[in-house]
Amino acid sequence: MFATSQLLVGGRSDVGRKRTENEDRFFIDAQRGIFLVVDGLGGHAAGERAAEIAVDIICTRLSRRTGATDKRIQEAFALASTEIFDAASRHPEWAGMACVATVALIEEGQVTIGHVGDSRLYLLTPGKIEKITRDHSPVGELEDSQRLSEDDAMHHPRRNEVYRDLGSTPHTPTDTEFVDIHSFALPSSAALLLCSDGLTDQVTASDIRHIIEHHAGDPELAARALVDAANEAGGKDNVTVVLVETKDYAGVSAAKPGQGSANHPSRWLWFLLGLLMASALFVAARPYWEDSTSGFKLRFGLVSAPRTWTVGPNGIPTIGAALEGARPGDTIAVSPGDYHEDLHLRSGISVVSTALHGARILSPDVAVFADNIHNTRFVGFDIPGPGRVGIRIADSDLQVTDLRVSGMQNVGIEITGRGESVIQASELADNPGVGVSVRANARPRLDHNLIRHNGHGAAMLPGILVEGSAAPTLFGNIIEESGAEQIWVSPSFHVGSLLTDNVVGPDRHAKNNQLRVKAK
Repeated sequence: MFATSQLLVGGRSDVGRKRTENEDRFFIDAQRGIFLVVDGLGGHAAGERAAEIAVDIICTRLSRRTGATDKRIQEAFALASTEIFDAASRHPEWAGMACVATVALIEEGQVTIGHVGDSRLYLLTPGKIEKITRDHSPVGELEDSQRLSEDDAMHHPRRNEVYRDLGSTPHTPTDTEFVDIHSFALPSSAALLLCSDGLTDQVTASDIRHIIEHHAGDPELAARALVDAANEAGGKDNVTVVLVETKDYAGVSAAKPGQGSANHPSRWLWFLLGLLMASALFVAARPYWEDSTSGFKLRFGLVSAPRTWTVGPNGIPTIGAALEGARPGDTIAVSPGDYHEDLHLRSGISVVSTALHGARILSPDVAVFADNIHNTRFVGFDIPGPGRVGIRIADSDLQVTDLRVSGMQNVGIEITGRGESVIQASELADNPGVGVSVRANARPRLDHNLIRHNGHGAAMLPGILVEGSAAPTLFGNIIEESGAEQIWVSPSFHVGSLLTDNVVGPDRHAKNNQLRVKAK
């Protein structure tokens, strides 16, 4: 039996070499054991919207542990399909949007898979890779029945056609023919790979296995290597991977013995036997590289499983010190109190306040930095100011949940560069500067946040500022009582359903109480 804290996880999504938009999405909640990959269909904004709706509804439903696991998955997929269908019906510009999805729910050592479409889940054990899901596509059926080779299927002109998806039609939770459900006990030494077809259309299953085994014990690095391999093979589609490993899988090696020479069988045989014995002794010693203050050092022993670091009176005194020692997959649990430090978040590490808004980050400058990091969560903190910036996010995939930011002179949350960060269920209020600033090609998702009474400093400013070619997705937010208009956007920003998907207060300057969206 396994607890989710014993799992190593990593995830990566990339637009690829041929596409201009990334319609893939993924979600990781290792604490609840929820792992999800979604591939949007329909082109441009429609596919992105379908994928975002699916992630929101599926993860929200699975987070509530009510009912049998398989029934929860069936209900989640049915609700998502119906909501996508209804959203497309309300918005003609989204007509035909849909998505495919694969989710793995791990609870008490049991894996339950929910699957619709041609995204995939593979189970890897030492030296073996097995496709658990079946593609709901004509070409996929031919491949699964071995009437078409893997290579022929990868290059088939109808490869991307699917006959089952989320969004084309509404479904009910009682529709047992809609979602494929699989359940099995998680082996002690195993990995689960969830991926979009952007990977499997470019990289063979054998190569996927070798890449994962080569990076066993570091799923974040393996995820990046898989994405790189898909791009190097052509990158014709968006590619997304989520990799989940048990701690015992870290010892898997992709190395293969060499081939002996027929001319000197005895000499080469003894050489290979000696090499294999030396390698076996070396592997048995469990070597790994440790990042220390004096550089990388070769160590021996078991690679530590993901752990929880406690910060506060009965633990490590500062969050920064815990971040220095933590490894990807670890969680830093911060006790209530005031922490006078600037935080630099790291990839793969969850930083969580144990009491909602009980841990307060106090900094006169930038309280929290996220620079080129991925698969990182920052949950439940209060950043009360006074300061310049609450969180600065650059080229990162950061999930921010239940945050409260106030008193920032420049901006509550600043998001720039590439990356697909998510800001959800947070409160940005009473900042003299802008509540949220999105710049420089950034494409974050702002989901169900309260953005209130910002921009009342020396200059009257909006609650949300979108500059340049940034293209955030805003859904379910409340934006009101700003110093100027509620939202300023650049001329290139496509307003679309912005005003109907969010609760936007009236412009305080407008006599008719209608919102004015100002280009800037």
